[in-house]
Amino acid sequence: MTSTYNDLVNVASFGKKREYFDAERGEIVHYCRACAKIVPAEVLNEDLAKYRCTVCQGENIATGTEVSVKEHYSKNR
Repeated sequence: MTSTYNDLVNVASFGKKREYFDAERGEIVHYCRACAKIVPAEVLNEDLAKYRCTVCQGENIATGTEVSVKEHYSKNR
């Protein structure tokens, strides 16, 4: 069974706030923390969300919408 983002909005840590996926935030992308950029990624284990960077072969990959990844990693530089 595959979960969708809307299935996850009812997780207790979200509190009473209901969030919806906003398609305008962009496609799902992979950010390699070693390369410090958005990269294509090879799926190692989809069930565990494990990916490998096709540029440096590292496995420290973050996944999110293009906008959320850019927002998060531009703040942490």
